[in-house]
Amino acid sequence: MQDERTLERTVLRKAAVRLLPLTLLMYFVAYVDRANVSVAALQMNEDLQFSNTVYGLGAGVFFLGYFLFEVPSNLILARVGARRWLARIMFTWGLVTVAFVFVDNAVAFYVLRFLLGVAEAGLYPGIVLYLTYWFPARGMGRALSWFQLAAPLSLAVSTPMLGALLGLDGFGGLAGWRWLFLVTAVPPLVLAFVVWRFLTDRPDQAKWLTGEERDWLLTTMERERNREGGRRRHTMRGSFTDRRIWLASAAFFAVLVSFGGVLNWLPQIVQALTGSGDFTTSLITAIPYAVACVALLLVGRHSDRTGERRWHAAVSYFVGTAGFLLSLYIEQPVIALFGLVLVISGIQSAIPGFWGLCSTFVTGAATASAFALINSVGNLGGFVGPYLMGVLADSTGSQRAGLFVMSLFLLLGGVLIAIAGRGVRREPASEPSDAA
Repeated sequence: MQDERTLERTVLRKAAVRLLPLTLLMYFVAYVDRANVSVAALQMNEDLQFSNTVYGLGAGVFFLGYFLFEVPSNLILARVGARRWLARIMFTWGLVTVAFVFVDNAVAFYVLRFLLGVAEAGLYPGIVLYLTYWFPARGMGRALSWFQLAAPLSLAVSTPMLGALLGLDGFGGLAGWRWLFLVTAVPPLVLAFVVWRFLTDRPDQAKWLTGEERDWLLTTMERERNREGGRRRHTMRGSFTDRRIWLASAAFFAVLVSFGGVLNWLPQIVQALTGSGDFTTSLITAIPYAVACVALLLVGRHSDRTGERRWHAAVSYFVGTAGFLLSLYIEQPVIALFGLVLVISGIQSAIPGFWGLCSTFVTGAATASAFALINSVGNLGGFVGPYLMGVLADSTGSQRAGLFVMSLFLLLGGVLIAIAGRGVRREPASEPSDAA
């Protein structure tokens, strides 16, 4: 029989090796899908005569569909299991992405972006909820860091590839941006079948754990659900009336206004700063996301080692705010790009602390609905950010006003999450481990 510490390390290592690569790959592919429209816009906007406002509205309307179906999707996942529902999500968004090949006007663009949001709704909070079944609180920050790494890693790796796909312009009679959508539809369609085959829904179904290991994990997770101090046991209905859940939702909304604006406009911002061609622009755009990968892991690891979540999230957002101001008021392109590196790194590195903090607010039946509520309200910000950037770019002739507004929203997000986390006790600090 293994001692407690050895057993913990063994179980978490097995869970990390078995689950994190697959969940990371799912989110990696999701962010390829998020990024494809921003790179396609380098050609698509001119081909279809889209104004900044038209593009911004289309980029943002994705999040309206996401918002409307986020909570129902997460509740269905909790009922039918992650394996079936996550596979369904990926398969349907792959089908919708194929349809973008045939877009020829703004209305079709709007409709398909909305349907894409509906199809993808529930993926992110569903995976976060899924990981809470497998990782105790003291290891959750590191697990979330590895999972969240998929977002900046995907953007760093895929953005140059997406830029290269634009070079297929004219091949087979298709525009380069149409090839981009066609090629990026393939990975989610394939991955849906992989998830259906290999994902394990719950610890009690994990045949790759020994009986002793399963018992330890089930007992540990049950003990955490029942623990008092900084947590509240809620019914599902109760999560919708909890002040801290709504503060976290407002914070996430503010942050995603900012991130949505940057994500969907970054290639165009970089091209305006550097005057580069499409492929070179995509290479430069990848740099902030590559740096964010390192920042994310370092901040997540430190958050786990100290057991502190609140300020790891809030300060990261404040760093991102400083990056916005640097890119706005220093006109030298290299310094402005460095500011954008701080923006992306700040937003991304806050995520493990943010969700780790939110996981201390509720337990029981409320967890699925609370996570879905926070993410769905937050994703409304993903609609507001790109649309605001487009309107302000058309009305002022540049992206500076939009970037200033994005900085204010990110600052607000940091303040709100600091307020939401007041009174939450630190989790027990984790021991250095290779478990995740």
